[in-house]
Amino acid sequence: MSQVITLRKPVFVKVSDLKPGQNGFNVYLKVVEVNHEKATKIDGTTLEIAEALCGDSTGVVKVRAIGENAAKIQQGRIISIRNGRSEVFKERMRLEVDRWGKIQEEKGVEVQDVKRDNNLSDVAYEVKRVVVNTRDGEPRRGGRGGRGGRGGPRGGRRGNPRRGPGGNRD
Repeated sequence: MSQVITLRKPVFVKVSDLKPGQNGFNVYLKVVEVNHEKATKIDGTTLEIAEALCGDSTGVVKVRAIGENAAKIQQGRIISIRNGRSEVFKERMRLEVDRWGKIQEEKGVEVQDVKRDNNLSDVAYEVKRVVVNTRDGEPRRGGRGGRGGRGGPRGGRRGNPRRGPGGNRD
């Protein structure tokens, strides 16, 4: 028995709908500014990197592309990012594409006016630490010792498990 898989049309969002840490989104963007650089890897090969400011009628955001995707980002072009992700780098949001994402030029799509005064990459985000509590309300501490860990209160086994210092002596 083979199952029939029906494909759905992708849903495209606007720039103002994007949030940090989001992934799997699709968006149409117009490239406003772009800066291409080449970086040399340790093995001597070069890698092309493009950092661009892209946007639509709701706002702009920084986009970073590496390798063959970097060549697709040219000033004035309309591009689509499919299965993209938004990362926070140095407290600023930027869009990226990993190995499952795709950047391509869109010829049949119009992005009229780009709203440059709503730059999502200008907003500073801070990392917030979250403390996970145990059942008794006390914060968890790392390590492997204590109740529920390996061995006694000082952590894992010490010495030979059958005899020797700290081991079981029967």
